[in-house]
Amino acid sequence: MQTAKQKRTMAGYAVAIPGEESLNSGNRIQPFATTPMAGTLKNEEGKKQITAREILGLEDLFSLTVWRASVAELLGTAVLVFALDTIVISTIQTATTMPNLILSTLAAITLTILLLATFPISGGHINPIITFAAFLTGLISLSKAFIYILAQCVGAIFGALALKAVVNSEIQQTFLTWRLHPHRCCSGATWAYRDRA
Repeated sequence: MQTAKQKRTMAGYAVAIPGEESLNSGNRIQPFATTPMAGTLKNEEGKKQITAREILGLEDLFSLTVWRASVAELLGTAVLVFALDTIVISTIQTATTMPNLILSTLAAITLTILLLATFPISGGHINPIITFAAFLTGLISLSKAFIYILAQCVGAIFGALALKAVVNSEIQQTFLTWRLHPHRCCSGATWAYRDRA
């Protein structure tokens, strides 16, 4: 005869398991172990062998989920480039008293919002280096990494083009001249910021 606790365990519920770890800290809910995936090969030492098919992930090229995730990466990167550049330009142009604090706070808020928006869809990479690291650690396949990196680069270009369309020519000239010739005075606000740094 099974108890109700055993029935809940067999039905897939996590239950409180008293054990060595929980003697000092009370009962803890222990996660239910999942069964190993079918087709997973193990070598003599018990480590999982990754096949070339898993590394390349050619099925990802035809997956609608991957392409939807790449659109999320494209939009996330475009918004990130546009927002961060807009934050930098507006902070420098307004000659605020604490530009580094404002820049870092607004950048953190922007990145947090974008990660919350893209994480459920694509994992929230938004950066080719993060995607490359995910590929190197085996979290994503090569084809998925290629699609994500391509989408992120295109998104960065779209974000820069959107910024160029929004910013007027006077501000463009100010930042272009400041970048090419930082020793010349271009704008009072820009140099007021630069002198404080």
